Amino acid sequence: MSNPHVPFSVRATIHFRQCDPAGVLFFGEIFGIAHDAYEAFIEHLSFGGNGWFANDEWAVPIRHSACDYLAPMRRGEIYDVRISLERIGESSFTARYSFEAGGRKHCEVSLVHAFYDKKKSSKMSVPSDIRARLEAYQRPG
Repeated sequence: MSNPHVPFSVRATIHFRQCDPAGVLFFGEIFGIAHDAYEAFIEHLSFGGNGWFANDEWAVPIRHSACDYLAPMRRGEIYDVRISLERIGESSFTARYSFEAGGRKHCEVSLVHAFYDKKKSSKMSVPSDIRARLEAYQRPG
C-alpha cells in the first residue's frame, strides 16, 4: 500500500526584528519560526491549542533540535514551510521543517517531540488517536 504522504504547509515571513545588521535571519530565530509552524500544524490536526499545549495529563516537549542553513534568509522574504514527519517512535516523533522560496530550499529544521506523562513524571507512549493523525504526515520509507 502506498503512503498518501502530503506535507503540511504554512507560509512564514522574515521580519526586521529577526535579522542581523546585514538583513539576514539571525540563526536562533529559525526555531521560533519552526515552532509557529508546529502550532499551526497542531491546530490543523484538530487538537486545538489547549488540548495539546495545556493538556492536564501529558506534554510534548522538544527533546532534540537541529538545523541546516542552506541559503541566506532575508528580511521581507516569504517562505513555504513544509512539515513532514520523518519518524514516529514508541514515545516520540521527529518532524522536519523545510523552508523553501523561489524553488530553492533555504533551511531545514529537525525537532524531536517526546510524549511525557505529567502525573508519573516519565515518558509515555504516543497515544493511539494521536499516532493515527500523525501517520498521515509521515514520509514514506
